[in-house]
Amino acid sequence: MKRQGFSIIEVVVVVAIMGILITLFVSTLTGQRPKNAIEGNIKQMYSDLAEMRVKAMSENKAYGIVWTLTANNDFQGYTMRGDSNANDNITDTGGYTTIRTSDNMTYPVAPLSTMRITNLIFNGKGICMNAECSSTPGFQIFASCTDCDDNGVLPADTSANCDNIKYPEYSCLVVSSTRIKMGKWCDANGNGVFDAGECTIK
Repeated sequence: MKRQGFSIIEVVVVVAIMGILITLFVSTLTGQRPKNAIEGNIKQMYSDLAEMRVKAMSENKAYGIVWTLTANNDFQGYTMRGDSNANDNITDTGGYTTIRTSDNMTYPVAPLSTMRITNLIFNGKGICMNAECSSTPGFQIFASCTDCDDNGVLPADTSANCDNIKYPEYSCLVVSSTRIKMGKWCDANGNGVFDAGECTIK
């Protein structure tokens, strides 16, 4: 007569395998959290900028976003505004309406060091009015991710082909006069500083 059930050894082996798999799964998920948060921030900002541009064109008046830079010259939130007194300005006291505020960015974003402005404005034709947008390649915002680096040092992908999957696929934005594009910060020279032209458009 055969006995039914599992031996102690079989149970121990199954539990050990499950423990290893759970450990691998949790460590992978934990490592993905900063990457996913930064991608989410950049995609949300892209979406909000695109919305302000479309509203500007559809209503034929200025719309845009405004932020306040910290001592580190970065920001973790911004306000979407519309011009209310027909002067193409969304920062003058009493001359704008607030659409909504986005202040839930997990990681800060920062403008290029030579472009430390505190707003982006689109006119009624959907053209970015800031002088920085008409520069080449345009106004640039980036997010660094030292948490994505195994050693917690490198803020961006320094690989030759910029294909290190540990870093976010979208970690920067370029806003030109007529376009808004997302990209990946490829720190080609490995200096840990966001330089002009290092936002590789995706």
